[in-house]
Amino acid sequence: MRTKILLIAAATLALGVVASNAQVYSANVVGYVTYVTQTNSPGYELYSMPVDSGSNTIKNIFPTAPAGSSIILWQNGGYLTATYFTAGGGHWKTNGVVADLTLIPPGTGFFIQAASKFTNTFVGSVTPQTGVTATSVIPAGYQLIGSLVPYGDYVTNTTTLDITNVVAATAILEWSPSTQSFATYSWSAAGGGHWKLNGVNTVPQLTPGQGIFFNSPSTYNWVQKGP
Repeated sequence: MRTKILLIAAATLALGVVASNAQVYSANVVGYVTYVTQTNSPGYELYSMPVDSGSNTIKNIFPTAPAGSSIILWQNGGYLTATYFTAGGGHWKTNGVVADLTLIPPGTGFFIQAASKFTNTFVGSVTPQTGVTATSVIPAGYQLIGSLVPYGDYVTNTTTLDITNVVAATAILEWSPSTQSFATYSWSAAGGGHWKLNGVNTVPQLTPGQGIFFNSPSTYNWVQKGP
């Protein structure tokens, strides 16, 4: 069943999806996502950029945060960490160098390690737009990603997340903030094809704004349609 809810009132199209830690409102595919961290240091959470902010720089997306909080990106097969410092008006820094212009495009997954729990509001447009199809080209190997559209659903639903037509041995790694560990779902082509978790047929189910590690033996074209 599709978990997105379409509400039409006063000729305004709104998309509302509610998760345990995120709430999305989009008017004419422009809106905001309010994100409340669930954990704080030393705990980590895995999220993804749910909208297009226009500039998509880390300073634009996270204008402020508790001092010492970190955003961890996956780049070129390794982690890049930006930590927030309040001095001088507040800046994100990597290895002591100001990194405010570090980009986090829509659909990019990232870890958050909050020095203390805080709330951040992502403001921007939902991509792709209503009825428009977009393709995210996911390179082979481990990639930290999220859905371009803040859908919450089973990955096999072709009208929402639509992570289908994957090749054998493709894996989805979901991070649990409560256990601070990954659950690994693997695609087996046997018997018509099934996602498996610990050898049991189990379809991954993602929440809006959830980040995942996606590992495919070959390039994967993730095709989605706007809300």
